[in-house]
Amino acid sequence: MLLTGFWCLGAFGIAGFFDRSLASVPTSPELIQFPRDRESLTPFEKLHIPRIRMPDVVEDGANAPIIVSMDHPMEQDHYISSVQILDYHDPIIWKGTFSFTPDNGEVYLYTQLRIDSGESTVYVIAECTQHGKWVSEHNIDVAVGGC
Repeated sequence: MLLTGFWCLGAFGIAGFFDRSLASVPTSPELIQFPRDRESLTPFEKLHIPRIRMPDVVEDGANAPIIVSMDHPMEQDHYISSVQILDYHDPIIWKGTFSFTPDNGEVYLYTQLRIDSGESTVYVIAECTQHGKWVSEHNIDVAVGGC
């Protein structure tokens, strides 16, 4: 598990190094892809970028709520197979992997995260069976005295 965390950290570092230009290769399943312009997503990106709903500030880092949803089609040969939640600021980076099949009908999950005190960025990675991995992120601040 630790090795997987370092691999993911390296992938994010590499993506940042190339100024997020990896989004220009929309069909490579090996790359983690970011939106080109978060303020103006293309229709293709809107289907693949996970939507994160969670507060910007929480007082209790032991119970930070998060909702992840997507409008991606869930067809037999084209669907979101998994969603991972990560926080590299926390001592426990991996927050969970949630598997989906076309039988789910949609990508929607609610859970609560344990997040260390201070500022953090929560990353959500959605894996499409045809278009690879797509990342969304949300900045959160846990009040001092939090988890």
